[in-house]
Amino acid sequence: QRDMSDKEELVAQDELTKHRAELGGVIPVLLDPKRAFVKFPVAEFDRVQASGEYKSVKIFHFVRHGQGIHNQRALEAGYGCQCNAEKPQGPCPYKSKEILDAPLTDQGKQEGQKVSDYLAQNKIKIEHAFVSPLSRAIQTAQIAMSKLDTKAFEAEPNKTFRCDELLREQYGSHICDKRNSKTWLNKTYPDVLFADDDIKTEDDTWFTEERESKEHLAERINDFLGHTQKLPGTNVAVFTHSALLFTMTGEWFQTGELRSMVIASKHE
Repeated sequence: QRDMSDKEELVAQDELTKHRAELGGVIPVLLDPKRAFVKFPVAEFDRVQASGEYKSVKIFHFVRHGQGIHNQRALEAGYGCQCNAEKPQGPCPYKSKEILDAPLTDQGKQEGQKVSDYLAQNKIKIEHAFVSPLSRAIQTAQIAMSKLDTKAFEAEPNKTFRCDELLREQYGSHICDKRNSKTWLNKTYPDVLFADDDIKTEDDTWFTEERESKEHLAERINDFLGHTQKLPGTNVAVFTHSALLFTMTGEWFQTGELRSMVIASKHE
């Protein structure tokens, strides 16, 4: 984690309050005893794996994307989402048409570079790298993985990352969270695998004016974790978004923040 400015603290607290309210009775996925997944510190990997209590044990490196232009807009405004506020402080900073699929700012690129330095210095070998279909997450991944000799897919030697729509931000209403077309994504990010099973439609059919519920978001997180537990290897990098990470862990990630954890899958 890094020290945040006063404005960043203010906006982060504003967003955290909103997301806690939206969560309602939904238990974060990794804290829900009814779910198949259990979280442990990385230092406990060997013990958990040797215990034989779990079907699959992996180390996940979750990264929230670096600062996007929509985050910068919120900082300039001095507040976060105002869509459901009883007394809005002003217009929602995330709904302007010009920030569709918001890319990284210069600060966001620097945050991605810090993740890159950390991964390289700690000699972390990433065997699978997944990204959201939103540009800010893909751009962060490209910068963060730039110092690693990693090919995630032997059958696709030119592809370093695999995109999964399940990893996109809580969707609806906010234009910054609307993705570009699949054709545009393939052309813009040739090192990313946009498989038909992972990105099923050319255009963004998920996006609506109504915000996705936390219940639905929790279910797609659960689905993604289920898919990845079946992969060979140990280390999985995931580049995604704040609301998804909060709904998964119950914790708030700063822009460009990486947190590593062991996730074990219970026997059925």
